Amino acid sequence: MKENYLASKKTIGLGNIEIAEFVKNHSIYVDKTKAIFDLFHEDFNRFYITRPRRFGKTLLISAMQNILLGRRELFQDCYISSPSARYDWKSSHVIRLDLSSYGMDADKLELGLLEDLNEMGASFGVELKRYSSGQAIIKLIKTLHESYRDIPLPINGEVRNADIPQVAILVDEYDYPLFNLRDTVNQERTRQVLHDFFTAIKSVFDKVRFIFMTGVTKFSGLTISSGMNSLEDITFNPKYSSICGFTETEIDVNFGSYIGSISTSRSRDGNTGSLSSYEDIFAQIMDWYDGYSWDGRKFVINPVSLLNFLRSGQFKRYWYETGGPDFLEQAHLKDDDYFKLFRGNIAFKSEMMSTQVNTMSPLSILLQTGYLTIDRTSDMGDGSDDKVYLLTIPNREVRRSYADDYLIPKLFPLASDADKSGIVKRYIDFANAFRACDAEKTSELMSYIYADIAHQTTEHTESFYASHLVPALYYINGVTISQDSSGGGDADCVVLTLEGKIFVIEVKYQTYGNGKVRPVPADANDKKLKRLLDNGVRLAFRQIFRRGYALRFRGRGKEVIAVAVSVAGRIGVKIEFKTIERKP
Repeated sequence: MKENYLASKKTIGLGNIEIAEFVKNHSIYVDKTKAIFDLFHEDFNRFYITRPRRFGKTLLISAMQNILLGRRELFQDCYISSPSARYDWKSSHVIRLDLSSYGMDADKLELGLLEDLNEMGASFGVELKRYSSGQAIIKLIKTLHESYRDIPLPINGEVRNADIPQVAILVDEYDYPLFNLRDTVNQERTRQVLHDFFTAIKSVFDKVRFIFMTGVTKFSGLTISSGMNSLEDITFNPKYSSICGFTETEIDVNFGSYIGSISTSRSRDGNTGSLSSYEDIFAQIMDWYDGYSWDGRKFVINPVSLLNFLRSGQFKRYWYETGGPDFLEQAHLKDDDYFKLFRGNIAFKSEMMSTQVNTMSPLSILLQTGYLTIDRTSDMGDGSDDKVYLLTIPNREVRRSYADDYLIPKLFPLASDADKSGIVKRYIDFANAFRACDAEKTSELMSYIYADIAHQTTEHTESFYASHLVPALYYINGVTISQDSSGGGDADCVVLTLEGKIFVIEVKYQTYGNGKVRPVPADANDKKLKRLLDNGVRLAFRQIFRRGYALRFRGRGKEVIAVAVSVAGRIGVKIEFKTIERKP
């Protein structure tokens, strides 16, 4: 733990979204001013970034606003106030707009923009009510720019004329008015309002010092590009990959004392079963809430989930429950392959850059809204700047939420809510038995899970039963990789637990009669069923060892376990565990 003494004396800052609130409430502010400083000193001056909801975008806008206003007193302990930064703290006029406050109706958007701009203009004696929102912002920018004329501005030790732009524009949630994907008529009208507004801003670029916009998705990027076609997208820029969210080091330094307090409390209460050491709790935090990346190298944690955990000491689905799976429902894969998200997906950078809502890749939407993350990247190898992304579910919170609230209802459409709750409990019981390598219990519970699947949706194939095993494995405390690739081929699944175990899993489905795949008849004698299941176990283990699925996990100081899952009709399941390498 690299505890920051000042941070240990402050509150966690849950609910604060303005920099002034952090100072007033004596709360911990995770310093992002180095990235802001770098943005201010780029050769370019117009940017936008997309990040999932509740990820600190509004706080980022607030920090930029107050730095641009020259309020150094709010950043005393931050990088931008340090001698090495040498920031000049010159005050600029700031036009700050939050488009999420106007709703999703085109008329309300236009009215909201006008009201906010008129309120800003009133302080300068500018009447903007009779203008459109586009005309109003042009008038306001020109007025603010003119207010600096004939005032010498010292820059880098020199005095230059006041024609240098000193107006900044900050727009939060620029895409919110377009979130209603189903109302295409209103969406088109809203798109036109935004187009006209951004086009107006473009006409006075020469009078603007800095522009920054945030959003959740890029699906309205076409609106911006046609009206403000020189905004630079820093969404996937490695230099700014952690400008929102908390890195592992930032958590350790700023919130270490809070994690330590939770550890002490658990130990005092004798709650050793819930992993009570500082290191154990930190690892659980990473498992539950970490894993978001936009470059495949730097990973950040979801702020709202972390802060809620530090307040309550309970691991829950905080981020997911603040908004629900709206985009998951509206932008899911069109082929209804509900397990595709669990398996990991290959996507191209060019695919992720699409901006039109009707043609935008569902994977791109799910990445930008936080349901997927960039696990790693690789170059195309053809000399182009395009990249290949491996997209995976970021963490346990999203996996559990996806399984509980989306996948299970899809897999068991005929089940009642009470039945679905029972299925979730069965998955949890299965995960506990699996982690303990209890072959008899896992076999029994897995047969119950398979039996819950409606016969109308059942396919008696090996891939079907392997896929339906995956959601149950996601309830294990660790990382689950479906279709894990190695030199010998693809293992059906690999699970890496926080306790230091690595399970390599292969599923075999047994045919019955004439080589055809079909369920074992209800009157099949027990000896025949047992023979089929035993043969499936033998074949599964043979494939794991002959193809070397587990070789790459050996020598890591972990316990490596081969798992054979044999299925012979939904009533017949046998799971066996075989330790390949023990933990030193």
